[in-house]
Amino acid sequence: MIDKKILLANNYNEEGIEFANKGDFDKAILSFKKSLSTSPSGNSYYLLGLAFQMKGKLKDALYHYQKAVSLSPNFSMAHNNLGALCLNNNNFEKAIFHFKSAISADPQNSNAHNNLGNAYKHVGKIDETIACYHKALEITPNIPETLNNLGLVYFEKGEINKGAEFVKMAVKASPTYAPAHFHLAIILNKLGNLEEAARSLESYINLVPGNTDALALLGNTYLSLGMLEKSVESFKKSLSIMPNSGEVINDLGNIYKQMGNLKMALECYEKAVVIDPKLGGTYNNIGVIYLNQGDFTKATKFFKKAIKLEPEMASSYYHLGVIQEKQGELELAAKNLKMAAEIEPELKASLPIYLYVLMRECDWEKTKKEASLLDKLFLKELKSEQNLSETPFLSVIRKENPKINYLIAKSKSDQIRKSVGGNFFPFSFKNRLLEKKLRIGYLSNDYSTHATAHLILGLFECHDRLKFEVYTYSYGLDDKSFYRKKVEKDSDKFTDIRNFTYKESAEIIYKDKINILVDLKGHTAESRPEITALKPAPVQVSYLGFPGTTGADFMDYIITDKIVTPPDQAEYYSEKFVYMPDCYQVNDRQRQIWEGNLTRSQFGLPWNEFVFSCFNHSYKIDTETFSAWMNILKKVPQSVLWLFEDNPIAVNNIKAKTKSLGVNPKRIIFSGEMPNPMHLKRLSLSNLGLDTFICNGHTTTSDALWAGLPVLSLQGKHFASRVASSILTSAGLPGLVTKSSKEYEKLAVELATNPKELESLRLTLNSNRLMYPLFDTQKFVKNLEKAYIKMWEVFASGKKPQQISV
Repeated sequence: MIDKKILLANNYNEEGIEFANKGDFDKAILSFKKSLSTSPSGNSYYLLGLAFQMKGKLKDALYHYQKAVSLSPNFSMAHNNLGALCLNNNNFEKAIFHFKSAISADPQNSNAHNNLGNAYKHVGKIDETIACYHKALEITPNIPETLNNLGLVYFEKGEINKGAEFVKMAVKASPTYAPAHFHLAIILNKLGNLEEAARSLESYINLVPGNTDALALLGNTYLSLGMLEKSVESFKKSLSIMPNSGEVINDLGNIYKQMGNLKMALECYEKAVVIDPKLGGTYNNIGVIYLNQGDFTKATKFFKKAIKLEPEMASSYYHLGVIQEKQGELELAAKNLKMAAEIEPELKASLPIYLYVLMRECDWEKTKKEASLLDKLFLKELKSEQNLSETPFLSVIRKENPKINYLIAKSKSDQIRKSVGGNFFPFSFKNRLLEKKLRIGYLSNDYSTHATAHLILGLFECHDRLKFEVYTYSYGLDDKSFYRKKVEKDSDKFTDIRNFTYKESAEIIYKDKINILVDLKGHTAESRPEITALKPAPVQVSYLGFPGTTGADFMDYIITDKIVTPPDQAEYYSEKFVYMPDCYQVNDRQRQIWEGNLTRSQFGLPWNEFVFSCFNHSYKIDTETFSAWMNILKKVPQSVLWLFEDNPIAVNNIKAKTKSLGVNPKRIIFSGEMPNPMHLKRLSLSNLGLDTFICNGHTTTSDALWAGLPVLSLQGKHFASRVASSILTSAGLPGLVTKSSKEYEKLAVELATNPKELESLRLTLNSNRLMYPLFDTQKFVKNLEKAYIKMWEVFASGKKPQQISV
């Protein structure tokens, strides 16, 4: 016969459970207390502990769970809940003890197995954690919490795809289980599946409105997708909830920065550090703005402040290295770039620029070592379908491999396209009618004292104004130079877009009704390919600035010739070839050569010896080129090599290498920069120019020929290593193009030891200079105009871009 007290106690418990189910925990507690006063039991203590736990009174809950297990040592759920409270208090040993006790009392308690896994995770026993979660799922399949937990463990263990699989199962098991949506978004972001990550975050926010972390992550995901308006909207929602969050304001600044709106970005960053002066990352972001604006002094100040606040701020070390490289402080640049890579190996941008610094320093041993690391990283990234870390520019100056050059350029251009709007091109050309004239837009950063300006200076004025209108768009500094003023003068419309966002710049170009937009930069320093990625013109052309493919699906053509890009290389170009009949490179027929006198003694050159010269930048000098030069000097004892003094470290390294190869370092003579007309004049003091192999002299080769100096070149396998071959052929000097280093060395020695042959060559050059196509600017522009007309005809007929030969 059941004891009446026990029966009454059970009734009180049932009453308490009813109150608890209705959310009235105060009444539930009173009922459970009545039960205990009537007939104490482990179950009553457990229920009272559970009610206190639901009320948030965890100390009371802990006490009553302990009473429950003291009365009922095999009470599985009491042990489980007691373990959960111990886990919450970071008392991991006791938590593990109670979860094990719960399992011992009831081996089928899936909650206890899950919670034991959680405890093991806290103490770093990952294998045991995984085993517990699997056991819980074996007992009770499709527990969303356990599936989510298991997915997170695999993710943190580095098994990212496996982690995604289990978290997706958690979402499927319970679409309303919010944490799984959030964690799935984090994992998908890591996998690069940004579209699906955004959808997961949207689902999470629908379940948990107003979660600022989720809104910020969604904003950043939209940012990565190039969905900039949605990104702004997400961050503004977050700000409406937390108006004084420096971090959210900083993230909003990041969006404006990606949009190219540096003014708004800077305002956000400055506001963020006023709210929270300890945001090291924001100081770094301010530094990046000033770096992009060319204010290296202010940028350096903010990067150093970021490092002071956060000594492990790898990005600031990286950007300091970038500035120092630009300022020629190569030793400091190398140090900071290496520091960035050591702090954050995932900051892969450090390695390419560090390698470039070593190339500039002519530190060929370190260059070889770092190049090997970059090559391994390239293969790893290619295999795993990640964004490639190497820059297109570095690729073409160190690798004669059109396929690799293309893959790296394509990776970069794909990233750029996604950053400004994915595959969405906002401009329509369906109703674009051709006026009487074709409008050609030229886009560049280099309408200043720059090599590109030296080449194009006669281009714009030679255009036929009856058929063409010339629009130029500049996003570079106005250096008030003769070059800048002439470009402005020779343009029908010159527009400075330096302070406009990418989208605003594209809209300006679109509203100008440009038919053909010519990008003169490509993947070179300070370029803005984001503008062309928005496709503001119906036909877009890559030309001159970058010696290779852009790899961009938003560029239609590349202006080239059959020497620099033979037809069999077309598969490694995203653009269709537009073949010029002669050299692809435009030159200014009116370039001035200084009329004053210069002597060899002014540059430390011997008056009675043969002078070889090369004024290419030091990064172009590779080991094979330098070995060939040393072999030539050995075979021509009464000779010196005259080089451009790029930086003092390169000078020291070159002299040391010269000595190690058995040549007197005094035979290497260095000279620095001069105004271009004077530089052209000094070239006449040399007897023979020697070109570099992997990356030829481009403007420097044309400079030499215009100054009357023959240049010897070795034809390579890709655009950058074939430019001089094209230039020399167009100048009527194909005999100076060699096909091997041995032939190169042999011809250099022959010319140096046969004065009559060399003099004949110089006379040929001087007579050819104004007769051959290379320096016939008007002829070049007429051919270029023919190309433009053909491009437009293809577009107007509704056909896709196709190879064009003029």
